[in-house]
Amino acid sequence: MHRLSNLKVGDRNWHYAVDYAIAGSQLQFALEGDVHHGALDFMASAFDDDGKALSRIASRTTADLKPSSYQDMMVGGFRLHQEFDVPINATSLRLGVEDELNRKLGTVVISLPVPPAPNEPTSAKARSLPEIEPD
Repeated sequence: MHRLSNLKVGDRNWHYAVDYAIAGSQLQFALEGDVHHGALDFMASAFDDDGKALSRIASRTTADLKPSSYQDMMVGGFRLHQEFDVPINATSLRLGVEDELNRKLGTVVISLPVPPAPNEPTSAKARSLPEIEPD
């Protein structure tokens, strides 16, 4: 995981944004012709104090990389941005990434709430666009 930030949405949820960065050497790709194929699953689960699951989200990303893009990924890593809402009473968040080709899985558990980053708005209203000026 590269970065986790949050934004309060109403009285029931926090909106989290996660920026993943995975070393290319940790991933497996299948070569077909000159294209490298990969498939990754990204998962996020929120839990309360008793360990009860409150919310879950999962998404699969496939990558079909030409040689130059594959080399860039091997040097700079595989990056993905994921956003989701978490109930405000959640006390922990488990993030997971699974490589579908080599079946490797990595997880991390983070205590909640995560404080907002400095210089980042703390409410949805603070992120809204300014009003349009009349003509």
